[in-house]
Parts: sequence; C-alpha cells; structure tokens
Amino acid sequence: MHGLKDEIMRSWHSDDRVTTLKLSIKVARLLMDTSVAQFYPTIFVLGADIMDMLGDMMTLMQIVYALKPKRKDQQRSTGIFIFDIVDFGQACENKG
Repeated sequence: MHGLKDEIMRSWHSDDRVTTLKLSIKVARLLMDTSVAQFYPTIFVLGADIMDMLGDMMTLMQIVYALKPKRKDQQRSTGIFIFDIVDFGQACENKG
C-alpha cells in the first residue's frame, strides 16, 4: 500500500492523471478484498488514507484552476480576477 501511495504521488506530480486514476482503482480493489480478514482493518485504514490524500490533491488542483485569472491583460490593468469553476472532467484531463 505504501508503494501504491508513492506511485500515486509520483504520477500526480508528473501530471499523469490517467496513471493516477488507474492506481487509485487498484487501491479501491484492494479495499474490496476481504479474503484475509485479520488484515482488513489495516488495509482499510491505509487505503482510506490514500483515497483521502487523492481527494485533497484533486480539491487543491480545482482551487488553483478556479483562482487562475482568465485573461492576463485583465489582471494587469484592473487587478480583477475572473474565476472559473472547472468541471471534474476538465480538471482531471491528462496533460502529459
């Protein structure tokens, strides 16, 4: 699980959203596996921590996109920012 967390962080910071999503799906599948009942609480806590981290990263990314000025000339001349709330599909677009 720690390896998956590191891979998710690495792919996120390299703007590879597709790989990040695929790794997140792997984490979700591990959460569905209850074959070894004595380890499930530990796996659940680690998996929930990874999903929480991913949610925080996505929220931060959407805030950054929303706070970007739409036009640079408007920012320089008036100091007013035009905010844009980005939908989920556009925010997760792979730019790599």
